[in-house]
Amino acid sequence: MPLPFRIAVLAGVAAAGGLPAQQPVPLRAVCFPLAQVRLLAGELKTEQDAMLGYLLREDPDRLLHNFRINAGLPSTAKPLPGWEAPDCELRGHYAGHFLSALALMYESTGEAALRERGSLLVHELGKCQQALVVHAAQGRGRAARPARALRQPGGARDRGGVRGFRRHVHGGPRRGGDAAHAAHGVRRHAGVSADLFAVTKDDKHLALARRFTHRKVLEPLAEGRDELKGLHANTQIPKVIAQARLFELTGEPWAGKVARFFWQTVTERRCYATGGTSSYE
Repeated sequence: MPLPFRIAVLAGVAAAGGLPAQQPVPLRAVCFPLAQVRLLAGELKTEQDAMLGYLLREDPDRLLHNFRINAGLPSTAKPLPGWEAPDCELRGHYAGHFLSALALMYESTGEAALRERGSLLVHELGKCQQALVVHAAQGRGRAARPARALRQPGGARDRGGVRGFRRHVHGGPRRGGDAAHAAHGVRRHAGVSADLFAVTKDDKHLALARRFTHRKVLEPLAEGRDELKGLHANTQIPKVIAQARLFELTGEPWAGKVARFFWQTVTERRCYATGGTSSYE
């Protein structure tokens, strides 16, 4: 979900009242499709062109290296550094952001090569996914995040990959019960599951989003209590965005209370003049 749309959802939730569960909430603010806008010559167009060039230069095989190795598939690509380094516990993270960037830039520019790159990456990740099914007992690898590539206009429509993603995130933590969700750090998957429900209309994704709800952090918000001090902002914000998304899709009052109170307390009492909400992030 693009950041402006996330903000629109939170703002809309803050303004809306509680609705009966399972009733989608009509948004009061929505973002216009990026495809309706094309930048003219100027500073923003220069920045866009620079990013476009970067997205077209990045080697797909390097992005896929860790996924292939984790799946037991051959790879001769030089590993990427930083978050994608083979010894980094965040590996796979950047590849998800890259897919999102491809989808958003394609919608913004209509550049066919971006769509081709996105389709290639999703296809190759699907091969890794299938290989991991064979080696599922090893429990290795990190899930790619296909939701945004699926929902963007013109994006890849790999429904088989979505089903495999659900099996991966639903099956793994289930072995240890609900408590294992916190231990495995998968609580931030709630928003992904909610987005997949919006795309597929499959109730299993909705059930998974609810299982991923991190109630220890979110219940105080639902009760109007600010217990956010000392918590890592970048970890908590996705959990609240997931509740805003669930409220939008289902009208669940509890989810709406979480999102409304979080919006109010952060925007009114926890923002710097620059708009930031934390330090040393």
